[in-house]
Amino acid sequence: MIEAQFIQHWELAQFRARCFWQQQGHLLLCEYKDIRQYAAVALIKCLDSYQPGRPMSVRSFIWSGIPWRMIDELRRDGLMLRGRDAEVRFVPIGEAPPASLQYDPREGMERRAACQVLREQIRQLEPRQRLVIEASLGGTLPEAARQMGVTLGRACQIRKQAIGVLRERINAQRFTE
Repeated sequence: MIEAQFIQHWELAQFRARCFWQQQGHLLLCEYKDIRQYAAVALIKCLDSYQPGRPMSVRSFIWSGIPWRMIDELRRDGLMLRGRDAEVRFVPIGEAPPASLQYDPREGMERRAACQVLREQIRQLEPRQRLVIEASLGGTLPEAARQMGVTLGRACQIRKQAIGVLRERINAQRFTE
């Protein structure tokens, strides 16, 4: 039954993903195709949590639920910026966002390019350094230490070395361009 509902509401989820990308793309550290995948996950979560006895239709529930579930997943995965400068606000469709939220395509492109460079540099790290960086981005440093079989202090040292290597490589690359 959920498959049929998923197919029925997939266009709505894709539309919400496009709106989300247009409004929040500058806060995201991923590409549009990733946002569509997050919209699919959000749609499934909405369909799972919808209770037919609610006073709103399933379509209205999905419409309002998809963006917030996407935000939860993106933040959980560390792909959405936070903080005062990255405050999430939704602007109703058809209204122009305030100047503070106007999307500058160059800013998003620069951020995505910088993230791509960082991802490539992380891939080129030594295996232990890469493991501790990836683990600290997606989890916690104590988890990374347990996974590597080292103390927390040693994991901190490895992370510090890895960050130093990344800074050095990225700065060197920036000056050669």
